[in-house]
Amino acid sequence: MSQPSPALPIPPKEYSKSYMSDLLKILRLYFDSGDQEPELYAMCGVATYTAATVNLGLNSGEVSLIDTTSNAVTVNLPAAKDSVNYKFTVKLVVKGGANAVTVKAPSGNIDGTAGGTGIVISTLYAKSTFKSDGINYWQI
Repeated sequence: MSQPSPALPIPPKEYSKSYMSDLLKILRLYFDSGDQEPELYAMCGVATYTAATVNLGLNSGEVSLIDTTSNAVTVNLPAAKDSVNYKFTVKLVVKGGANAVTVKAPSGNIDGTAGGTGIVISTLYAKSTFKSDGINYWQI
């Protein structure tokens, strides 16, 4: 005689619909990537930056929203060799005058451009997502 499947626990009431929706999005990021192994999204978070220099790490958040109201912003990606299974998205969300965002890599290239030169994002609401192959970064 087969045993009935165990019932899934009911989430606590403090888990709002919004919380569960965010959790579902995160799970989809991991399991719907279509790759052989799931991507690691750097903390699956969002952070807003205004400083002139932003040094991203593996725990910085998947999406970096950049505000250039006060100054141009340089975003430094982590070392490509450490970031193989990570993706980083940089988006310009508030633009001040002619200020732009420059995304740089510490070594190697970004889409064939020397990492130290960087990729410029100057259009409001424009974004780029970067993925490393272990040596270089690529915009995807």
